Amino acid sequence: MSRRGRRFNPEMVECACACGRMRRRYDNEGRERRFIQGHSNPYTKKGHPCPMRAAIKASSPRGPDSHRWKGGEHYTGDGRVLKHSPDHPHKNARGYVRRSRLVMEQHLGRYLTSEEIIHHINGIKDDDRIENLQLTSQEQHPPIHAKMRQKSLEGKRRQYKQAREDYLRWERKLLAGVRWSWFLAGIEDKHIKPLLS
Repeated sequence: MSRRGRRFNPEMVECACACGRMRRRYDNEGRERRFIQGHSNPYTKKGHPCPMRAAIKASSPRGPDSHRWKGGEHYTGDGRVLKHSPDHPHKNARGYVRRSRLVMEQHLGRYLTSEEIIHHINGIKDDDRIENLQLTSQEQHPPIHAKMRQKSLEGKRRQYKQAREDYLRWERKLLAGVRWSWFLAGIEDKHIKPLLS
């Protein structure tokens, strides 16, 4: 049968993933296909819902039994550490809680409320030692960071001022050396001043 003839052939066959759904044997371009779109890889999230995907997901081990288990901790994009705690009342949809909250809760002996925020004193978000953690409220937390930003800005200004002073000191030393070499070469100071200005 020619390609053109296959294109319009409505021959129906069963999907090769064993889902039981019927599909056309050839696509619109005349190419033979074995799967319904999305059924060829049961691990993908896109495409049509395939019963094989659900069966594989249900049979694969979860949590500590999984071969991909890394101790139940992972880093978020902003540098915080989440710890797997499926029984925690404030867990996220995947069963994780910020490690800093768990450390503070263990120290206090109670669960934190949703209004209580953990502040990292040294600014390093994955340093969850109890001596680096400070319990604050939502009203107290922003001013703490504003003070930290102000100190950081003052420190940068101090660094800039010191660098500028060092540069000027170096420049004066260099010019003194240049003047001395010009003096030795017999160039008078009246010829040097227009060059320096």
